[in-house]
Amino acid sequence: MNGSAYMQGHGESVLASHRTRSAEKQADYLLPKITATSRILDVGCGPGTITCDFARIASQGQVFGVDYSEAALGSAQNEARDRSITNITFQTGTAHSLPFDDETFDIVHCHAVLVHIPDVPTALREMRRVCKTGGYVAAGEPDWGTCIIHPHDARLQRWIEVHRELKRRENVEPNCGRHLATWALEAGFDQDKVNVDCDVLRYFGTEQVRWWGQLYSKRMPTEVGERAIKYGVATAEEVEQFATAYLQWSQMKGALWAMTRMKFLGEK
Repeated sequence: MNGSAYMQGHGESVLASHRTRSAEKQADYLLPKITATSRILDVGCGPGTITCDFARIASQGQVFGVDYSEAALGSAQNEARDRSITNITFQTGTAHSLPFDDETFDIVHCHAVLVHIPDVPTALREMRRVCKTGGYVAAGEPDWGTCIIHPHDARLQRWIEVHRELKRRENVEPNCGRHLATWALEAGFDQDKVNVDCDVLRYFGTEQVRWWGQLYSKRMPTEVGERAIKYGVATAEEVEQFATAYLQWSQMKGALWAMTRMKFLGEK
């Protein structure tokens, strides 16, 4: 991942949400392709929870996780140690320049990575390069053009607009999910060997809404808010309003936050 494009930063509020991810929830569409001896690469592995799940499933194989963030890699190494997983290696790397030879992995995976980087076709081409012939490249990516926050709050609707504009200022496509198949074809995949499915990322119910709203409220004063002010996309006062709005939303009954997640699977 290109660090300059990851506007959320890698503070504790971000890593905390990433640690809730699992292969069963975020990579369910890929699990049938994993065998006990699979060799797997997780691109933009973050704190490594999904990566460690892959290593548990491919117990006789080998799993690698790459990320540009030292903070994320440190968290990932701790995750593997705490879970006593030994068939796993974490190292520095980016999606645009993977430090591996051609035809190295049975499966190359990323989750919520392409939505944060520019020039996605190049990243997919690189992921395809290190994948073995007959292997699979998988990507689960959100589409911010489908984001719903209920009840309606003008401040949160404004935040969605700011978030999308921030990404575009950094040459990143916020509506990433809908473009995956087209980008894959540009990267060299065969139309007959790709599939795109979808599900919904959803936060509903007292505990989920409180957790998500409070988490996003804490993110606002950090790197994402700082970038919004830096680019002139939002004022400092607006950033404070976004944080307050998320906190208030987190206490509302019947509140819902939802977004479509597209799931790409391409055979090399």
